[in-house]
Amino acid sequence: MIFLLQAFWRILLLREPPHTIPFSHLLLGGALLLHLLSGMAFLAFDLPFDEAILSALLSTVLLVAASYLLLSLFGLGRRVVQSVTALAGCEVLINLIGLPVNFWLAAVEKANAALPALLMLLLLGWDVALVAHVWRHALGISKLQGFLYAIAYAIISFTLATLIGAPEG
Repeated sequence: MIFLLQAFWRILLLREPPHTIPFSHLLLGGALLLHLLSGMAFLAFDLPFDEAILSALLSTVLLVAASYLLLSLFGLGRRVVQSVTALAGCEVLINLIGLPVNFWLAAVEKANAALPALLMLLLLGWDVALVAHVWRHALGISKLQGFLYAIAYAIISFTLATLIGAPEG
């Protein structure tokens, strides 16, 4: 277990490629379940419970679908398990790191929210860098290409999350 946490941490620090994670469907399932649960916990500060569940589920499904689609388009479908496991596990760590920041952001008045908002923005940037890093290694592409794919993924993710959280009317 410690080995896995260390591997996820090294990937999160952009020091190791995703293939350092063992190929395991069981590990993939566990990482995706933790991704869903940590996403729900993270979003529970901002959204009603049902919307937090739906948004976290969408985030997890989008992570799998985007990775699968991208790797399949490059003819590298065999790398999906390790890549998605690495992304899901590392995003769990980002969510855990972000929980106190998100709590802080929810607890302060808007006039005092500059620092926690900046920290949330830094976590978002770290997540984009993580996705770029994992996809760069999994696809065998340049850092710039990985970054562009990660930015496109972030835009799609935020667009879908906004649609879920959009007021009815």
